[in-house]
Amino acid sequence: MLAQNLEGMERNQIASLLQDIINDLEKVQPNTTSYARAREMLRSANQKLAQLK
Repeated sequence: MLAQNLEGMERNQIASLLQDIINDLEKVQPNTTSYARAREMLRSANQKLAQLK
């Protein structure tokens, strides 16, 4: 879904969206059922952000 919306967007807009996602993922508390998945997604989002820079 996100990939479809990225067409035509500027790199800085994409970076801003990724940063928002990263900020939200960093709020997931340890010892919750979603923590492990959030960490995986956080790593992926950080990698994508680094690729844009």
